[in-house]
Amino acid sequence: MNLCKYKFEVCVETIEQCLSAEEKGADRIELCADLCVGGTTPSYGIVKKAKEILKIPVFVIIRPRGGNFIYNYNEIEIMKYDIESLKSLNVEGFVIGILNKNNEIDWENLTFLTNNCNNIDLTFHMAFDSINDDSKLQSIDKLISLGFKRILTKGSQFDAPSGIINLKKYNINIRLK
Repeated sequence: MNLCKYKFEVCVETIEQCLSAEEKGADRIELCADLCVGGTTPSYGIVKKAKEILKIPVFVIIRPRGGNFIYNYNEIEIMKYDIESLKSLNVEGFVIGILNKNNEIDWENLTFLTNNCNNIDLTFHMAFDSINDDSKLQSIDKLISLGFKRILTKGSQFDAPSGIINLKKYNINIRLK
């Protein structure tokens, strides 16, 4: 029998939420600021404190602002600086996503940022739900080739249960590789 152990990851904003998630059995946390806008990069200080006190892995969202996932040159530079400073804290993972104005993954800037991650675990965030449906499966393959190990998605629907058909399709695509 093939049993799959699911990982329980919790998105949190505060140290108190970090501790509570760990105490209640979370396998890892995604540390964010401003979850009310989908999450933005938390401060260096909160990430440092989380790494000091938690026994579970800390993944950090790299996102300079809420809103869409189309970033300008200055925002890309901010993301690069955030990656450079936060990787010095030995975080276990980064959660990143960048699109272009056509709602496709911005491969050039994504590659630029992931090249600075130095083998840190990578997750492509919910920007995946915003890309065009006809390129999703091909995008999964490219993300894997860039070193991404997971994609946060609701199956391009309001919530994951509503997107179950797409989630199964994405999972089948990955398993066929």
